[in-house]
Amino acid sequence: MLYTILIFFNCFKFSLQALWVHSTDLSAQVSPSTGQIIALNSSFGLSWGLEASTLAGEPDQHPPVPFNVNVTPCIYGSLPAVCTDSDWSVVGQRSDASCCQTYQIRVSQVLWALEALPGVPSSLGLSTNFSSQAPLPWRTELALRINFSSAFPSSDRGYWAPRGGDDFSNEAGQWEDVLRLLRDSDNVSLQNMQYGQNMLCDATARPPCMGQLLPVPLAFSADMDVNVGLGVVAALDDPIFGLRLDLNASSLHFRRTFNRMAAATEKGGWASVPATYFFVPTPGPDWRPLFSWGRAAFPRFFLAPTLIAGTLGENFTVTSAVHSPGVLERVGLERLRAPSPLSPPPQALLTGLGMYSCANVGDMNLSEARDLSGANLNWDAHFWWPYIGMYLPPISPSGASWLTNLGSGEEPHCGPNFHHGQLSNKSTILEEYRASAAAGIKLLAYFNLNEWGEDFQCNLPPPVSPPPPNDWVNSTEFLANHMADSVLPGCPGTGWQGGVVLDSTVPSFASYLLSQVALKMESFGDAFQGLAFDRFDHATTWRHFPAPGLDDGLAWCGDYCYCLLPGFVRLLTRIGQTMYQGTPLSGRLSTANYVGTLRVDTLQAS
Repeated sequence: MLYTILIFFNCFKFSLQALWVHSTDLSAQVSPSTGQIIALNSSFGLSWGLEASTLAGEPDQHPPVPFNVNVTPCIYGSLPAVCTDSDWSVVGQRSDASCCQTYQIRVSQVLWALEALPGVPSSLGLSTNFSSQAPLPWRTELALRINFSSAFPSSDRGYWAPRGGDDFSNEAGQWEDVLRLLRDSDNVSLQNMQYGQNMLCDATARPPCMGQLLPVPLAFSADMDVNVGLGVVAALDDPIFGLRLDLNASSLHFRRTFNRMAAATEKGGWASVPATYFFVPTPGPDWRPLFSWGRAAFPRFFLAPTLIAGTLGENFTVTSAVHSPGVLERVGLERLRAPSPLSPPPQALLTGLGMYSCANVGDMNLSEARDLSGANLNWDAHFWWPYIGMYLPPISPSGASWLTNLGSGEEPHCGPNFHHGQLSNKSTILEEYRASAAAGIKLLAYFNLNEWGEDFQCNLPPPVSPPPPNDWVNSTEFLANHMADSVLPGCPGTGWQGGVVLDSTVPSFASYLLSQVALKMESFGDAFQGLAFDRFDHATTWRHFPAPGLDDGLAWCGDYCYCLLPGFVRLLTRIGQTMYQGTPLSGRLSTANYVGTLRVDTLQAS
């Protein structure tokens, strides 16, 4: 079943005075002259008068100049929609030395209705492409700005956004309840909130950016007595860098600052930055229905792949529902729903709390653990590997043993039957995997996409060709022989056992990590229950240096800037395909130390 999108017709003739897009629960009116959304009507009983505009440039300092605005009814896929194309003259930054130049930019947007999603209100999508033909990279602010107006004064409106508990308007750092709706009278500042940890967060700004924000759902609720609200949700699969949010009872302002504008090729042509937002009505003044909507709209971000039936390859395809300048096309609406209805697993994959232990399951007091926490999962801290990154040595013969990891930060004894630094082999690991499964404990193998080595030497020796079969014993030699190009400039350390941060975007290291996953599956078969990913914080650490050879082609920080995030997510996707393809209900899963990023886009393959 599809929700119907309608364009308002007056006596069967199109009227320039009324452009409408309708879904079952939400309708939007578009200005035929500017392309702004000027009204929203909810089936839950409230109408909003508003000004909702996508903007390019820095309107507070250098007002952009739009021209050639063209607003028309159009077909998005096979359904009616409203399309707006306009050209803008904006001020942007090419580099620190050539700030504030004037550029031409094209803004193309389409307002459309989502197809039916089970159990949640219907909604509208606003997809925009910001396109440039400038031959060199530059940046400017790409924004969605909404000013609310209704019959209710702002003092009667509630609003909410995912946030950390520090009230940054209070220099004393007073903690406040992050689950409650706010009113302006609460004097809690929701300004300059930043998506993700360490993502170019300006801690010197006043108010400083709130790096703890997860700005995916955002709720604006009208008067509590009316019992209805509106959510504005940023698309989870957009390439987002430097997304910030300002919110109060009268307005919201999404700002993207570090997405790159440039020509598609050295010979010219258009290159586009997509930005999609969704308008979601809520039946009450509560933010929780927005999370239900997000789970239904983006299942791969919230459900383990083993819970999503069907061909999992489709779930791992990141696409954008946007159109290119002058060409209207429907691209990737499948990203908003599972490829087939969700099937319940034969049993719960995970309940209660988890453990992080290097003790053998036979040495644990399982009854106590279950009574206290219901724990049935263990992040495996045996650290069977000789050093971080070499998770399963390519040892020959296959039954040979090696010394497990023992270094700073490791407990020498984990129980009567295991201690770090002892000999281990594949048979020992397999035995523990099987014992853990028999006891009802899901044992997930430790995995890390960026850290490598112990007592690593940054001055790499010349590679040996062909490399000796036992070069894995020394982390510096193995790296020099197989993937020396994955060391980031400056040889940044991990802070743990003298390791180094590597770039999982580089094919040599990415291929190595994939081979490690394949080796685990080959060695342990069904006893291999999944992976526990650690240190996601590396994925959102930006590297600022003039390094075109490492340029990700997506971000611009006033100079070439480089982020591990895009390659990190791509590699997670490939690992997920390796682990789950062909066994959608096997019970295998992965989990992640997500607190280091606070970026939900890192979870889509876990």
